[in-house]
Amino acid sequence: MDFTIYILIIIFLAIVTAGFYYYKLNNKNKKDEERLTLQAEINHQKFLLEQEEKRKKEEITKKNKAYLEEIFWEVHKKVKSFHILVDAKKGYISGYNVFKWQQKFFKDSFNHAIVNSYKSLNLNDHQNNYFEKYINIYNKFNDIIAHLNTKLVRDEISNNQDFFSNIDGKSLDLQQRLAIATDEDNTLVVAGAGSGKTATIAGKVAYLVNKKNISPDDILLISFTKKASYEMMERIQAKMNIGVKVKTFNALGLEIIKSSDKENQKDVSALSDFQLKQIFDSFFEECLKDFSYFEKFTNYFFYEAHEYRSEFSFSSKHEYNQFIKGQNLRGLKMITDRNSSGEIFSYQEEFKSKEELEIANFLYLNRINYVYEKGYKVRTATEIFGQYKPDFYLPDYDIYIEHFGIDRQGNVPSWFTGDGVLSAKEKYNNAIAWKRDLHAENETVLIETYSYLKKEGILLETLRQKLEENGVPLKPMSEEEKLIEIKSKSTFEFNEFLKLLMTFTTLFKSNRLQIDKFRSTLEENGDLRTMQFFDLWKPIYEAYQTFLNDRKEIDFTDMINIATDYINSKKYKSAFKYIIIDEFQDISIGRYSLIKALLDKSPSTKLFCVGDDWQSIYRFSGSDISIFTRFAEYFATTNLLTYKRKSTIKKLENTYRFKQDLIGETSKFILKNPSQLAKNLISKIPDSNEKSVKIIRAEDEKNVADQLYDALFNLKEELLDKEESINDKSIIILGRYTHDLQKIKHSKKFLVSKTMADRNSIIKVPEITTSNIEFLTVHSSKGLEADYVFLINTNAGKYGFPSQISDDPVLHYLLSHTDEYPHSEERRLFYVALTRCRERIYLITEKGRESLFLSDLSCDDVPRNNCPSCSLGKLSLKMGKYGYFYCCDNNSQCIYTARPSVSDIHKEAIIAYRSKNISDALKLLHICENMEPSNVTILKDLVFVYNELEDYQQVEKFAKQALSKSSDDDLLKWLKNYHLSLNLHNEFLITILKKLIINKVDLGENYFLLGNIFYNSSRYDEAISAFAKAIVNRYTDVNAHYLKGECHLKLGQDSDALGCFYDAASHNFKNSKERYNILFAKLKKKNAISHLDKNVILSSPKQHIPSYEEIMIQNAIDAGLNIRFDYKKNADFTDGEISNRLVSPQEIIVVGESKSRCIKGFCFLRNEERTFAISRISNVLHEYPPI
Repeated sequence: MDFTIYILIIIFLAIVTAGFYYYKLNNKNKKDEERLTLQAEINHQKFLLEQEEKRKKEEITKKNKAYLEEIFWEVHKKVKSFHILVDAKKGYISGYNVFKWQQKFFKDSFNHAIVNSYKSLNLNDHQNNYFEKYINIYNKFNDIIAHLNTKLVRDEISNNQDFFSNIDGKSLDLQQRLAIATDEDNTLVVAGAGSGKTATIAGKVAYLVNKKNISPDDILLISFTKKASYEMMERIQAKMNIGVKVKTFNALGLEIIKSSDKENQKDVSALSDFQLKQIFDSFFEECLKDFSYFEKFTNYFFYEAHEYRSEFSFSSKHEYNQFIKGQNLRGLKMITDRNSSGEIFSYQEEFKSKEELEIANFLYLNRINYVYEKGYKVRTATEIFGQYKPDFYLPDYDIYIEHFGIDRQGNVPSWFTGDGVLSAKEKYNNAIAWKRDLHAENETVLIETYSYLKKEGILLETLRQKLEENGVPLKPMSEEEKLIEIKSKSTFEFNEFLKLLMTFTTLFKSNRLQIDKFRSTLEENGDLRTMQFFDLWKPIYEAYQTFLNDRKEIDFTDMINIATDYINSKKYKSAFKYIIIDEFQDISIGRYSLIKALLDKSPSTKLFCVGDDWQSIYRFSGSDISIFTRFAEYFATTNLLTYKRKSTIKKLENTYRFKQDLIGETSKFILKNPSQLAKNLISKIPDSNEKSVKIIRAEDEKNVADQLYDALFNLKEELLDKEESINDKSIIILGRYTHDLQKIKHSKKFLVSKTMADRNSIIKVPEITTSNIEFLTVHSSKGLEADYVFLINTNAGKYGFPSQISDDPVLHYLLSHTDEYPHSEERRLFYVALTRCRERIYLITEKGRESLFLSDLSCDDVPRNNCPSCSLGKLSLKMGKYGYFYCCDNNSQCIYTARPSVSDIHKEAIIAYRSKNISDALKLLHICENMEPSNVTILKDLVFVYNELEDYQQVEKFAKQALSKSSDDDLLKWLKNYHLSLNLHNEFLITILKKLIINKVDLGENYFLLGNIFYNSSRYDEAISAFAKAIVNRYTDVNAHYLKGECHLKLGQDSDALGCFYDAASHNFKNSKERYNILFAKLKKKNAISHLDKNVILSSPKQHIPSYEEIMIQNAIDAGLNIRFDYKKNADFTDGEISNRLVSPQEIIVVGESKSRCIKGFCFLRNEERTFAISRISNVLHEYPPI
């Protein structure tokens, strides 16, 4: 029964399991069916979607195709029109040509997404071709135009070679031709100095008239000055027979006004600059009659004429000192002294700060006697510190004044330095405390003032109160007395102030500013100095305007402004197709506005400008260099909304005036200003080894004339050495200012007279040249050139070069701020001076007052140490009570001193030597020698200096001392040549040659020279050895063989001599063949040739000529040396294997019936005696032990 139950249970489980699996399988099948059904539905829907998408795509394709077929003829028209636009026969494609074409043909826009899909729309080949062309034009339009224009210009040049090769008798270079043939809306030609800009302008005019059939009446040619316009007119009209009129801007403005408003005419003031200055003088004198104005003026002149910047505004001591040195801070008080010759001379004191200058002038104008930096009455000097010198001492009252450079919190400028322990503030304030204690201890009165008082505007008022509190009465000069002080002691400064008033007037009117708004701007900026100047200028300006109105006149600035207004108001219509402007770098904002108005009213007019931003030097009269350097930006906009004028810049970089070394010097100098446009000037003048820039240092201003005379005299002698005459050379003398002529006018060596125009001066130097030398300011020299140029003011200072008054801060409100590099205008002016010369320019400066521009030139061959204290002056070596010491030549600003090292004194010796002060150089070198007797450099320099003095005993003495310390190859070579040039074949020369040989310098030559000395001294054994080693070292002079043979003969060694004469004879040396034959016959007769029967020497020179390898082997045998060579295993020198052998050669032998010449010797590779065929030997080298 139990068994039956088990069976039933098993059957039950089987049935359940089978049922479960059946259910699961049946359920899976249903799901599969459902999934298949769903998938079928999905596929059906997908199919439907694809069919719909295909239908839509076909519809879009059909629609797009229809669109393209619809626009095809418009596309066809545009492509055809483009081909017409770029037709080479029509010439250059300018921006305006493109604009007009686009307005007409590209005005309608297409759906470019559809156009770009043209390939997929089954268009015909003709349609595909035009759509492809259209897309190419649309996507690459600018590149295509640029490429075509480049080709057009090149073709134009190529097709007009004869024309471009004869512009007024001159052949233009490629850059000039490219500039002329380019015909863009705006073309700026950046022309380097001496690059032929005038020829380019003349060529452009001739090209337009003769090649492009432009009427001369359609060309407006503008120059800036009457002189330049006359010269251009003479060239184009008279020489080239082209009737183009050349106008100045003023003449153009006047013409526009007269043709625009014939009823309301005003005359243009014809006042010259000189007359205008006289009128401004009269206005100023009239204003001075008003006491309030008089007081304002004297206050400004004495206390504000120099630009003020607080010490706290500078970032470094160098920056501060540079600023102060440029300010030329000289007071009113005259100091009288005697020079070393006992002559009395006077000078104005120079101060270390603007604040000290104000205090000094305040004391002087109030009749308070003072002494600047007088040593304190009690001695304070120690071995470390010098004597205490308060800023001012009032001897009549025994009062001292100290001015301290601190703010109200006792802070000092950031560039002040501490001492390693104390901070700068602590150090300075400790010094103040020490001074206070010193005065208290010695019961002396000390009045203190501070920098913060100046900043707060109460410095002088505070000083006044403190002086009165200490019983010092003020006795102020009258205003009339102050004016006398100004005109007697500051004449130049006074005249420059009047010029500043005139310049300010021109710029103010040119910028069309309003007085009230301008004054408000100054008040908002808190610019007290400019406000004071403005208040002095305003009544003069108003008087000037009244003067013009009363006379019913306008000045040139008014004329340009009115002419511009007439153009803008359409009262004047421009008929010019081309506007050409010379000297474009001098363009002002007013003149720019005039030209811009002409272009706006006639958009098709082409503008062609030529100039050099490196020579933009009329900023003071309104020229704005940014119009040049941002040319495209200034001339882009037009009155047509969608039209922007296109600009191109061309460069003329081939200069025909000066040499490449001057180009390198001047280019590097001018490009220190990053705002200047870069040019790569290339000289077409043959270069020479002579420097184009020479710096001359005068002791002081009185010495300038002597230095100029000496330079002219040396130039005369230099030219005579070249068989040239100074009378055939053009010479000009330049000054930064007209008054620079005074530097030489006092000298009797120069005869100075004015020209007829009363503008420039003629200088005669009868003892040097019969030619007249013209003196000009650098501004006047613009456009001129001469063989030799002398610039007699390259000093620092307010009236130096760079001038500190040309960039007076009051002008900054009226000028562009894009040209803010320090002294940018003065740097360009200096560049103009440098580039006036064809041969050389001489820069004359005064020691201690050198222009900072000189440090930017690499031509200064007299290097000097910068002062480490002020970093502005140069250190000069002086002799004092305790020996030599350095002091700063900027002694008005700096009191630095220091003990010099040997290196320092040696540098001074080099300076003296290069300056041809040989005696000073020798003196300084001996000081160095005494300090460091073993200094080889000093000993070597003594050798060279004594050679200059032709003291041969001293040369040998110091040469031996130097060589005992060091075997310097350069010195040895120099000494060798020195002895040979003087034919000094002595023991010292032998020592020199042996040292050179030890140093392995020119072994062959030096062994030969050594052999010669031994031969001439009958030291034949030593000579033979030296000659043999010369030969071994491949010395090519065959004389070595011959002389070696002569030495053997002298010693009775005939056989050895025979071999030497054979070697000489094989090279056809002198009569060595005869010597060989005679000696050979002699030996044969004596039967003394048994040793030679195996040697090459036995053969007659006619029968055998030894190879180079054989000669080298024989020389090694003679000298007892080893040889190393490459040896081939067979006679085939092409494929044979090579092994390198080291052999000790014994003799040359003849082997076998073929009489093969072989070398017999010990082979170190095989370690045995071997014989080698010479025909298989190559690359023979000698190996010899060192001497």
